[in-house]
Amino acid sequence: MYHVALRPTHSPLVKPVRPLYASYLHDEIIPRFQGLSEDQYLGGPIGILTTAARFSYVLYNEAVNWCIEWSPGLLVINVTSDSMKWAARRSPNPQFGGRSATAAEIEKYEDWEDSWEKQHLLPPPQYGLVFDAWDDIIEESFSNWQSTTEQQSRTVRMIFDRMDELAGRLPKDTNGRAYRELMEEWRRSDFWNMQWENFD
Repeated sequence: MYHVALRPTHSPLVKPVRPLYASYLHDEIIPRFQGLSEDQYLGGPIGILTTAARFSYVLYNEAVNWCIEWSPGLLVINVTSDSMKWAARRSPNPQFGGRSATAAEIEKYEDWEDSWEKQHLLPPPQYGLVFDAWDDIIEESFSNWQSTTEQQSRTVRMIFDRMDELAGRLPKDTNGRAYRELMEEWRRSDFWNMQWENFD
């Protein structure tokens, strides 16, 4: 399982996902995947790219997992050459996204966070899956990254070509009526209105 760094004028790079984070993705996210049609993707998740949401890409076998810091905490879009799936887990932080939390919820979370970081010496996995890669890419700090293998390169190219083809179906004029109507559709979609309370 590898983070992927896409670079416009260079070949992609990969970095192994930390074992604790890889286990979280494998054990807590992948079993929750449910189907996502191309129309559903175009009607909601693709619009996340127009926001300031932080995200990373994780290569696992023949799939790229788009891991997004998003309400309710972590949203993952799984893309292969012929299918798409999604899953979400709520943040362990009860105040995530501006949610109003009780004093008891906040105290429980702070105790858990303190215990986690003392035990593992790492941020919790939802944060790490996104920011272990995001921070390096933003800072252009690639000392711990490596070139993709030929197989990894083929998979990355195939998946991102598919995502680019889907993006190519969007209206080209971002100031035009069709694009504005699409933005309204995104804002109304289930993916833009997920509630912390509805996930585990």
